Amino acid sequence: MNLVDEKERNEFEEQLTKVCNTIIEQSNALEHEVMIKPRYNQKKDKETGNIIASYIGCSVLAYRMVWFRLQTNMAKSYRLEFNNPMSIIESDATNLELKETKDGYYRYDFSKNKDPFKELMKFDKMLSKSYYWLCENEPVDSFGCCSLMEECSDEKKCIQPNIKLAKACQYRQRLLKGKIFYGKNRNIDEQ
Repeated sequence: MNLVDEKERNEFEEQLTKVCNTIIEQSNALEHEVMIKPRYNQKKDKETGNIIASYIGCSVLAYRMVWFRLQTNMAKSYRLEFNNPMSIIESDATNLELKETKDGYYRYDFSKNKDPFKELMKFDKMLSKSYYWLCENEPVDSFGCCSLMEECSDEKKCIQPNIKLAKACQYRQRLLKGKIFYGKNRNIDEQ
């Protein structure tokens, strides 16, 4: 097992962050909904007292849930792990060797000799789909209706462009059932 000092760890974290930011950008992720958290296993070197790491990586969270993790053991390989339903993974990664982990993630291991950016790009469609899956499945606090209630009523559907707000809107659920409370299509008195 190769161990690295703090300088090497910081350099590698910078590289990982750049790769992760590229994935985030290509997925059209909302910046304020994504967070990159560094992960590493740190120990103190008995001889020098310096902090060393046996693996380095990061977790990328979207909507407060793990979107994907990327790490390396600094010796020979990288590992990419996804937190997604198998339906997303099966549709886009049938030719890649994915393994399910004990904690429900799907992982892809690849050699240190390969460019991590190119390897991640094999998953760009899957990562985009999984970002939207996380967005749709994020727990949200609901509310009655937003300022677009009359426009939504006139269109007979929710027109809120912010997915998170649309998902939390109780009036949207009523519109889906055909109950319209406002505007020219009001029909609540008839039902």
